[in-house]
Amino acid sequence: MIASNLTREIEVFENQRFVLTQFSCKSLLPTDRRAYSTECGKISWNTTEEAEKALISSGWEWVPISWSTDYEYPNTDAEGWSYDLDFGNFQNASGVKKMIHFVRRRRMTRMQTFDGNHLFFKISLFLKSTFFF
Repeated sequence: MIASNLTREIEVFENQRFVLTQFSCKSLLPTDRRAYSTECGKISWNTTEEAEKALISSGWEWVPISWSTDYEYPNTDAEGWSYDLDFGNFQNASGVKKMIHFVRRRRMTRMQTFDGNHLFFKISLFLKSTFFF
């Protein structure tokens, strides 16, 4: 048996756009990143469930605790939101909503643990089926 206590923090960013009177992920434009994305926005998903499936690697498991908002991320308000003109690189991000801010995002994190026993079991089955048919 392989024992393992490796953990890693995974991040996604929740994205919203301001339309009329409120921010919402339903207001995102077709050219915007979707509701959840990587920091740079190159990869995005409609739901956290889609993100979870894409961000899990073989041998890793999600810790049962769900996504948590990072309230310590730079330039954020009390709810963890960072505001900017558009979804560029957030260089001009602010923790205060102003008239020129049409988008916002917040960093969310979740932990994964490495299940070495699971991986060891899969390798054992592979070796057994390959060499001892």
